[in-house]
Order: sequence, then C-alpha cells, then structure tokens
Amino acid sequence: MKRILFIDVFMVVLAVSFLWHLPAGWVWQQVHATRAVPPNLQVTDLDGVWWQGSAQLSWRQGNEALALGNWQWAWRPSALFSGQVGLDVVWVPVKRSVSATVLWDGEQLTLDALSGRLGVADFAGVVPKVGPLLVDAGGEIVLNKVAAEIALNRQAWPKAINGDVVIRNLQLLGARVPSLNIHPSIVQKQLRFRLTGDGDGWQLSGKTELNPNRTYRSQLKIEAESAERMPDWVSMVLPVKSPVLAESDQTGRW
Repeated sequence: MKRILFIDVFMVVLAVSFLWHLPAGWVWQQVHATRAVPPNLQVTDLDGVWWQGSAQLSWRQGNEALALGNWQWAWRPSALFSGQVGLDVVWVPVKRSVSATVLWDGEQLTLDALSGRLGVADFAGVVPKVGPLLVDAGGEIVLNKVAAEIALNRQAWPKAINGDVVIRNLQLLGARVPSLNIHPSIVQKQLRFRLTGDGDGWQLSGKTELNPNRTYRSQLKIEAESAERMPDWVSMVLPVKSPVLAESDQTGRW
C-alpha cells in the first residue's frame, strides 16, 4: 500500500514538474495554433519557461514590421481566481522600461497600472511612418497608471483606455515644449488624445482622433499672451494666423 502511494505521489510530482518547466516557445506555438492572438503579432527569441521568460515582439502591418522591443513576463497566480491568465510584464525597448499587469480571459487583454519612463526617440522603430522624425527627437515620456482593454481580434482595437501621459522637455522638428500632457480616451470606438501644454507666456491645446478605419483628424493650437511671447519655432510646425495665434486642422490616414 505504501509503495503504491509512493508511486502515485512520485507520478504527481513528475507531472507537475513537467508542466512547470514547459518551454515558453512550445507554449507559444500551441497558443498561436488556436488563433487566440492576432496573426499580425510576431514573437521571436523566446527564452525561459511559460510562467517566466522574455521575447522579442513585432507587429506586421502589410509589408512593414513594427519592432516592439524586448518583453519580459512573470506569472500572476492570483488572476486565476477571476478566471483570467495574469502576467506582470516589463517592456524594454532600449534602455528605459515600462511595466504593467496584463490579464487575458481568452477574448480580450486588460492592461493595468501601465507605468514607467521612455525616451521619445525609443518610438522611432515602433511607428515607421514618423520614425525618421523621432530618431533625433528629445524628451522623456512618463506613463502614470495607464489602463486599457483591447479586444483580441484581427484589428486589436482598444475598447477602453484611461490614465495620464506626460512628455517632458519635448524637442522635435525645432519645436521645444517644456511639458505636454496627453489624456487618452475612447468615445464610440474612436481613440482620442487631448493635448495640453505651456511655456513661457504661451499655451498649447489640441486633440487627435484615430478611427478603426485608419483615418485621423488632428487639431493643434498655440496661443501667446503677446507677439513677443510667441515661440520662434511656431512658424515651422503650424500655420500662423496672427502674431499671437497659430493653429492647424489636418485629416488623413495613419
């Protein structure tokens, strides 16, 4: 009897050990085969086991591949009590990093407590259409507890998003903005970003709207207290309407 019990315990321990040490690469192949993730998502250089490891991610859009950098994850067991798979994730595009808690219920991803710091130039490889403009850009992006819900379908469009994003000391195309605040939201499936910022005697305001059909509208305005306070770089980035006002309203496809 004791021998049978010993064998049973041994087999259970062996099975648990086998499952615990399943390679991340093998698990990804099984998940990818079920088509539970968008086909555009590409994963390479997988290292570690299913519950803790790292990988290089990219997103293929047509003939373009958007590099998403190195991702590291660790299993969050407490998420099982809500019927979800939970991971603590760290994104390391270059030198700085961003961390978040990721929850998956088979149909959507939930990002919670997305926080960290990134350089503006870190996005040069992530957004290829504006990448050349960002290579020499300066500034730091600060993410503070951003949360989002993303449907896992071919489009992978967000269902909800909130939080605060601040860009400090932005330097781009000759423009210099000491502080730019970005407030994201979703309104009737439209992804919106409200922009506010200021400098010495001038204020910046605007909004950008992105639609699932890949169209956009971007409105931007800079108002100065006087002509002397208007930044000297304004005419390079916005149409000047008067000595104290510059604004633009653009539409197109992204």
